[in-house]
Amino acid sequence: MFFIISKTVGLLVQPANLLAIISITALLIQFSSHHKTRKLFAFLALLSWIAVGYHAVPEMLYHKLETAHPAYQGDGSQLKGVIVLGGSFDDGKIADEQGQAQLNASAERLTVAISLARQNTDLKLVFAGFGGSLSSRGWSESEMAAEFFNRQGIDPDRLIFENRSRNTYENIVNVKTILDGNEGQFGLITSAGHMPRAMAIAEKAGIADRLSPIPVDFRTRANPNWVSFDVRHGLQLWDVWLHEAVGTLLYRMTGRL
Repeated sequence: MFFIISKTVGLLVQPANLLAIISITALLIQFSSHHKTRKLFAFLALLSWIAVGYHAVPEMLYHKLETAHPAYQGDGSQLKGVIVLGGSFDDGKIADEQGQAQLNASAERLTVAISLARQNTDLKLVFAGFGGSLSSRGWSESEMAAEFFNRQGIDPDRLIFENRSRNTYENIVNVKTILDGNEGQFGLITSAGHMPRAMAIAEKAGIADRLSPIPVDFRTRANPNWVSFDVRHGLQLWDVWLHEAVGTLLYRMTGRL
C-alpha cells in the first residue's frame, strides 16, 4: 500500500503535472463571469511558468543535497564490492521489444560501477532494483542490468542481483541481507542528490558503517546562473528535488527514516 501511495503522491507533485493542472484551470476559469477569479488564476499560471523557468532556485536547493556527501576519490581497491541502486533504465517494455537495455540520465550509476570493476578485477557488483513503476511490463531493472553488464564483458560470477525492491527503502533493506552474507566494505553508488536519503535509510537499518558513499550523476553547480531562464531545465531540476523532498517526508512520516 505504501508503494502505491508514494507513487501516486509522486505523480501529483511532478512539476510538469502541477504546471499543466494550474494552466488548464486558469484557461477554464476564463469562461467564468467572475472577473477577480479570472485575474487571480491567470496570475497564478503566469507565476508558475516563471517559477519553473527560473531554474536557479531548484538548482540551489538540489545542490545542497548533492554536496551532502563528497565525490568519491578512491579507486575501489579497499572495497569488497559496490552496490548500484536502480534508477538508470527507461521503460522495460521498450527494452523487451528491442532486446537491449535503455539507459536514462542517471546512467553514471552504471558507468562508474563498470569503471571500478575494471580497475579491480575481484570487485563484486551488486545491483539492487526490480522497478519503480506502478505497472510492471517488459524487462525488470535487474534484467536490463544483467543485459548491460553482459554487453560490457563483466564476468557473471561477479554479479549479484537483488531483484525484488521497488523503492529506495526496499533497496536498502534487501541489500542488508546481501551484506550479512558478505564481509568487508562496500561502496554505495547512486545519484548525488539521492545519496542523503539512501544513507539515512542505511543508518536506520544499521548498515551505514558498511557502506562508502559513491555519489554520481551530479546535475548542479556551486554557483547557479541567476539570470538564466529555461523551462525545460527548470522542470528537470524541480522534478528531482521534489522527488527527494517528498520521498524524505513520506519516509519520515511512516518511520522509514
